[in-house]
Amino acid sequence: LNGIVAGDHVAPGPVMDEHAPEGRPHYKLGGPDGGKMMLSPGTKAHVVVHEWGHHLEMTVPGVKEAAAAFLARRLAGEEPTRLREKFGDDYGPNEVGRKDNFDRAFGERSAYYVGKDYGPGGKGASEVISMGLEMLYKDPSGFAEKDPEYCSFILGILDGSARQKAGGGG
Repeated sequence: LNGIVAGDHVAPGPVMDEHAPEGRPHYKLGGPDGGKMMLSPGTKAHVVVHEWGHHLEMTVPGVKEAAAAFLARRLAGEEPTRLREKFGDDYGPNEVGRKDNFDRAFGERSAYYVGKDYGPGGKGASEVISMGLEMLYKDPSGFAEKDPEYCSFILGILDGSARQKAGGGG
């Protein structure tokens, strides 16, 4: 992690989500040592956990590959949905997602966000690690009960077993 930037320094740049409004916490992509967590004053802990998930995905060997494989399996055959058409102007015109059964633990809107597709410019990024870590932080037993496969995958990312399966070591 190249840094955590807070306060008045939070500003958009090359971010995971190019549609993040100015001042909204986000993870700014960086070089080989990672990026920066861009946080606003008063950022809630679950948001910090979420942004930290982006850092793990982009810097820890095997995490990005494991996330891609998990999403490919879970989202197989599901057509993308334009998030703006489904949920309104909070999303950019090109933002798309797939719901799978993520709504069991997240509710419909967040389920589509878990399955968000950043496209070719997204450098292989996803929301699967970030959203999973956030849910593990907010409601671990509910997460385990409502979507045990996803919860087990996130625990495997943390203990290294899911990364090893993806060929990223431990």
